[in-house]
Amino acid sequence: MGAVAEGAVAVGRAEKPLDPASGPVQRFAHELRLLREKAGSPTYHRSRATSTV
Repeated sequence: MGAVAEGAVAVGRAEKPLDPASGPVQRFAHELRLLREKAGSPTYHRSRATSTV
């Protein structure tokens, strides 16, 4: 991803709706989204930057 000017906001794609009843992968993705919302909806970039594996 390219550099973003200081103070600018990078805008990504809107998330598509997930049907958790349509399978285990969709259910897992849905649960991850709920967890992300509970964490204050951090950007994926911020989540990656603050995560350790």
